[in-house]
Amino acid sequence: MNRGSGNDCNFHWDEVAKNPEGDHEPIVPIERYLENVTQLVKQVQDKNITPFLLTLPPLDPARYYRSIADKFGHSIGHFVSHVGGIEQWHGMYNRQLKSLAEELKVPLIDVRSYIKSSGDLGPLISDDGIHLTSEGYQQMSLAIFSDLRKHMEEDMFPQP
Repeated sequence: MNRGSGNDCNFHWDEVAKNPEGDHEPIVPIERYLENVTQLVKQVQDKNITPFLLTLPPLDPARYYRSIADKFGHSIGHFVSHVGGIEQWHGMYNRQLKSLAEELKVPLIDVRSYIKSSGDLGPLISDDGIHLTSEGYQQMSLAIFSDLRKHMEEDMFPQP
């Protein structure tokens, strides 16, 4: 089982703070991210193992930007508004991951939608706005368990 990391679509905020008007790439550009996931999937499949991909869990952009602004300064606000924020990048990486899973015919567990559907995200996302709390990880594990059970049942009782 593998999932892309939310850190992949994050930015080097120290560099952004020094030049908030400049162009900045995510830590792992989308093309390389998709190549990395593809290579991981193929390595697992070569061992006759079925890989599962997970979407990125949701984040709280307001808390996240407050957290990084406290650390790197408020100059990042200009860059954030210019590029649409990490949430836009997060969403793009998730959409691309979903497309890649379809292309590779690999099961995808949408933990993002599952966690979002559980209600108030406040207690599920830590104060830094990007990492899950223990309750958030519990919701993520329930999503994974539920989806894996569904896949196991489909394998055990295939539809004619």
